[in-house]
Amino acid sequence: MKDEILSTKRKKHRFSWVLDETKYLNLGKVEKLRSSCEKEKEKALKKNEIISVRNWSMVEIGLFTGLRVDEMVNLKKKISILMENNPL
Repeated sequence: MKDEILSTKRKKHRFSWVLDETKYLNLGKVEKLRSSCEKEKEKALKKNEIISVRNWSMVEIGLFTGLRVDEMVNLKKKISILMENNPL
């Protein structure tokens, strides 16, 4: 049994997580994204809609805090739970 444990090989991961310019936004792309979200947010506010405002806020939070997507999803879930327990 001990030999079986020692002889097992580790599985290789299929992904290579090498950081290069294709995996992050340069300053121009960040500004374009922020500008686009800002315009959509302003349109939404005039129509009294909330989705584009939420999207704008999530983009801003992500860009300025460095949160990963899964961390932002968890944050969104936690905010929802807090709002349910403590309505405004």
